[in-house]
Amino acid sequence: MKNRIFIIVSAVLFTVLIVGCDTYYPPEEYVLEYVIVLEEEFHISKNDLLLSYPGFPSLEFPNLVGRRLNDSDIKPLKYFTEILYLGLQDNEISDISVLAGMTKMKVLSLQDNNISDISVLAGMTDLMQLSLENNQVNDVSVLLELSNLTHLHIKGNPLVFEQVEELRQALPDTEIFSDHPPV
Repeated sequence: MKNRIFIIVSAVLFTVLIVGCDTYYPPEEYVLEYVIVLEEEFHISKNDLLLSYPGFPSLEFPNLVGRRLNDSDIKPLKYFTEILYLGLQDNEISDISVLAGMTKMKVLSLQDNNISDISVLAGMTDLMQLSLENNQVNDVSVLLELSNLTHLHIKGNPLVFEQVEELRQALPDTEIFSDHPPV
């Protein structure tokens, strides 16, 4: 991943310094990696970027599916608190604490990771769709308060029937997809 990022940064430097353009925005699929390099290698923060280049992508809809990202790779997401839709499925993530400030989130896809602790989701009261399939979640009590949920996918987690039924009682308008069908 670092080689690709340095190519992007090199392209930016070439564009700005040699060609003389005063702004450059990386392709959306590279924005997160671009920010990582700027922070780690050049000590430039996302806030500095936004102040310098108001048109810099806000990352409201990042798609980071199947990129073999781990907990360290997603740390820069903490700076993108305006994210509305986030796809992090099919990665190698176990810690989602970086999502704590994303209270405006509407859709969150976390399936096919290794997540067990979802307590960080407590503040995401605007969340409408949540996919946690095929993780290690064994406590879903934090979801009981997410009354705006319309779709909840929790198949493939070590949950017991009583936990799923409690969710169905607390969230009657939510379509819940689990290993335990409704009675």
